[in-house]
Amino acid sequence: LVWFGSQLWDLTAGKLLHEFKLHEGAVRAVEFHPTECLMASGSQDRRCRLWDMETFELVGTAGPDSMPVQAIAWDSSGDHIITATAAHVKVTCGVRKERES
Repeated sequence: LVWFGSQLWDLTAGKLLHEFKLHEGAVRAVEFHPTECLMASGSQDRRCRLWDMETFELVGTAGPDSMPVQAIAWDSSGDHIITATAAHVKVTCGVRKERES
């Protein structure tokens, strides 16, 4: 899988999987969850968004931050998202998608 602009491509199959259109600015960082089918994206719009990668639906949003998100990462447990701007690093708690029973 390759991220290009706001698009996720499967290069093996040679096809566009999804275009993520809900950010209002350029997407600067994406990171896949370590164990679940989730992806976090950080953008010039100062927000972090959480996506279900099975349905490509938006399942959570954090922010706005004080500055554009430059980098994003999950902690090793997948319970927190770490975002970085030019000025600071922030940890967002409780971002896991609700599990279906």
